[in-house]
Amino acid sequence: MWGWSIPTFDADAILYALATTSTYCRYLDNEVVKQLTQARSTMSTPRREALYHQALRTMREDAPMIFLYALDDLYGVRKRVNWEPRSDERILLHEASIKE
Repeated sequence: MWGWSIPTFDADAILYALATTSTYCRYLDNEVVKQLTQARSTMSTPRREALYHQALRTMREDAPMIFLYALDDLYGVRKRVNWEPRSDERILLHEASIKE
């Protein structure tokens, strides 16, 4: 089980590492590599998004791994604490405070 959030919110940070010959993964599909390489070299946001969607569709159809588990972020709440969960899964306590 492994969680990996990327604070840049850019698909390339995870997809390129997981779908090429990196140390993180052994899945390799030439069409996916082509799509990811094109996506990371274009400045057009809609074109990048379309290429990442194509790559994800190919990976999903190939099913290069068994998808068994999805991590859920669970947080407790208390009325005295000011804190909002972040979308990047980080818990930065300097952003929290106690209500007086």
